[in-house]
Amino acid sequence: MKNIFARFSTQTILAVLVATAVIAPVSQFIDTQIGGKEIIRATKDVFVYALFVGVLVAAYKNHSRRLQELLKLPVNLLSIGFVGLNIFYFLFLSDSTMAARSAGLLFNTRFLVWFWLLQLVVLYIDPDLRKKFRNVFQNIGVGLIIFTLVQVVVLPPDFFSFLGYEYSSGLSYQTVDNDPSLPRYSATTRGPNELGAFLVIFLTLTIANYFAKDSFTKKKMWILIAGLISMYFTYSRSAALGLALACGLLALKLLSKKQLFIALAVGAVLSVGLLMASGQSQTVQRIIFHDENDSQEIDSNQIRLQKLNESVQEIKYQPLGYGLGSAGPASFYDEPSVSDNYYIQITKELGVAGFLLFVAVVVVALRSVAANNYQLFAAGVGLSFVALLSHVWVDDLVSYAWWGLCALAIAKSQANLLPSSS
Repeated sequence: MKNIFARFSTQTILAVLVATAVIAPVSQFIDTQIGGKEIIRATKDVFVYALFVGVLVAAYKNHSRRLQELLKLPVNLLSIGFVGLNIFYFLFLSDSTMAARSAGLLFNTRFLVWFWLLQLVVLYIDPDLRKKFRNVFQNIGVGLIIFTLVQVVVLPPDFFSFLGYEYSSGLSYQTVDNDPSLPRYSATTRGPNELGAFLVIFLTLTIANYFAKDSFTKKKMWILIAGLISMYFTYSRSAALGLALACGLLALKLLSKKQLFIALAVGAVLSVGLLMASGQSQTVQRIIFHDENDSQEIDSNQIRLQKLNESVQEIKYQPLGYGLGSAGPASFYDEPSVSDNYYIQITKELGVAGFLLFVAVVVVALRSVAANNYQLFAAGVGLSFVALLSHVWVDDLVSYAWWGLCALAIAKSQANLLPSSS
């Protein structure tokens, strides 16, 4: 029975991870035929919550003392507090519609429930999940990169429209400032920014592995090159900056002083070259700065700043927050309010206290992996920067990938520290 439950737990987790990479086109296609897109997308999360309850009960019955010690880890205590605050706001302090409130609760807590679930499974159910999860993550990354390159080279930009998609779905295709000559590619993810954010994780780990001692192979080199090309064609500035920050942290850790100096010199030359090119090329201006074109009265940068300023003013007026579903993607189920900033979203929903608690969760999680998994720490810092420019943790592929890897790293470090079972 234990072996059956272990296999079921592991296979469910891996299936959910794969689903996050393909759920967008699959659910959209089914929705065009019979409807029910939101129910289809939420199904995987229902499996996560249900499995978490089952694994938690099994861990308590068989490893109660070890479970108590695991729950005392600062990152788990803080994340429990953050989830508890979300539940409190859901029940008592939200004026949004039930659909918006429920979506807000799901988006804010599912990656933390996933985080707890993977810790429990690795420590008490199936230690082999660590290796299997990494393999599936690697395969997802390679698959998304290959499909992105196929989109760029072979498929038309509106390929998904052949399956019944509309532009409003976000899956037909997006462009840089509505310029059809600059399509943005996203493979099977929810959008180019989401693909870019995922590649921040994948490429940071790939780069660290590529430069590891005795780990160089041509296969890794081609994966890295293909991944960087795919990142470019997302035209995601937030992801590019996040990856640059993550690579900078890797350079500080992995390179000698001489190598670091050379890397900084090359980076400076490339930066100057891009600035000079932007002055000469309208296309480069649009890619880097998203400068307005002749068909726009207001460019995307102005729109972003306007949304951000409006959200900040609303937070000043109500520092306790407006409740779940009042900001971010969940607000589309009621009155849309998108600031393109995850921290602003959390503050508007849960107030200053919720913002501080969430930041504490992220900081402690990063500190927990910094010593033994620096590349994951670097990727997490990069994503934390991306969150300043997008609602990155709402995307299930990105959040499940990073928080899942974080859970595996923490579980590995705790495996020999926790007391034996009672």
